[in-house]
Amino acid sequence: MSLVCCAPVSTGNNFIIMSKGYYRVKQFPCSQTRLDFRIAADRNELAAAYELVYQCYLRRGLIAPNQGKLVYRQAFGWPKSRTFVGLNDYGHLLGTLTLVADNPHGFQLDQTFGEEISGLRAAQRRLAEITCLAIRPMCESTAMAVFFGLTRLMIHYALAERFDDLLIAVHPRHRRFYARRFLAYPIGQPRSHHAVNGKPAVCCRIELARLHQQGDRKLWEQYFGKPVPESLLAGGSIKIADHIYFCRRAGITDFTVEDHPECATQSETTSARLAS
Repeated sequence: MSLVCCAPVSTGNNFIIMSKGYYRVKQFPCSQTRLDFRIAADRNELAAAYELVYQCYLRRGLIAPNQGKLVYRQAFGWPKSRTFVGLNDYGHLLGTLTLVADNPHGFQLDQTFGEEISGLRAAQRRLAEITCLAIRPMCESTAMAVFFGLTRLMIHYALAERFDDLLIAVHPRHRRFYARRFLAYPIGQPRSHHAVNGKPAVCCRIELARLHQQGDRKLWEQYFGKPVPESLLAGGSIKIADHIYFCRRAGITDFTVEDHPECATQSETTSARLAS
């Protein structure tokens, strides 16, 4: 099951390549197409998402090349983390983003904005990090429709999981875009961010309750006017076999699986058998 919408036909044909808040403009033809959005679940779909992130970020100089040709982190396999995908009516991947729930491995943001994030944790805020946003080259209207579909599904998932704040690293000159759309505001000063090869970034905070209550009315209708089926928000945690596969492809050698939900289930089953 997936959310369905149609990308509007645009008279212009500019495209904004969005990743970590960076952009550049290219010229592409624009046509109407049906778009599907869902939480990625199977290995092929997840691989396509992480490979797209790698391609976009490598092209922008945000990461160094790696043999696995994908971007993956241990925290992606955490039980409440999810990878969202947008596809066209042919099933081709157009865009993706990942929402990482707070976890023992921490956020990518922690290494650069650790003091600010520690303050939120001390206040008992339930946090998640928006990361690995990547959209294929296409016309501006379709790209924005993909961005909207991905972020709408992500926000509904975050609300369903009762997160308080979403954190995202953006380039300082694009902070206003996120402020207008999500009431995002910076915590801390802009600084060199290791996750994007030392390029400048600012950590922005999105308070979900504030967004829902005080956000722009037109945007509110777009994001919250229609409910998202609960079935579309259920499931989607990465299977343990897929987590191991992606860790190995990404060159992560110190990964652990004990905290994976499948391990917890197996442990409970084993304990129940021993008790009986």
